[in-house]
Amino acid sequence: MRVVGPNCLGVINTDPAVRLNASLAVLPPLAGRAGFFCQSGALGVAVLGEAARRGLGVSTFVSAGNRADVSGNDLAAVLGDDEATEVVLLYLESFGNPRKFARLARRLGRRSRSWRSRAAAAWCRPGRPSTAVELPELTWRRCSRRPA
Repeated sequence: MRVVGPNCLGVINTDPAVRLNASLAVLPPLAGRAGFFCQSGALGVAVLGEAARRGLGVSTFVSAGNRADVSGNDLAAVLGDDEATEVVLLYLESFGNPRKFARLARRLGRRSRSWRSRAAAAWCRPGRPSTAVELPELTWRRCSRRPA
């Protein structure tokens, strides 16, 4: 058995065969084709709310919080193999295993038509090397076929 959290919003799966809502989300999201992994519960609530406002759905939503067990790499692998998921969205505040992430990004990049990466604003604080901001973008450039 794997554990999501602590300090997380929870897990949602909108597949009609499963219909799992083990989250603290106010409203369940619509069913859709995007799998969304979010390390931040606050950002997860905001994105789910905006998606509902725009009529967009998700196949799976996972907010992992402090990632005591399940990591962003674990969820990227699961979402990448999920037939109900066409788009994989990841909000990562850090890479636990950068080499594994690069392998997963290459695999996801081969099956997707486009990609987009944005560094978190928190990474851009004074005194932090610019390479910290550029790392996710460079990883996606190396692992994907073309930019969005």
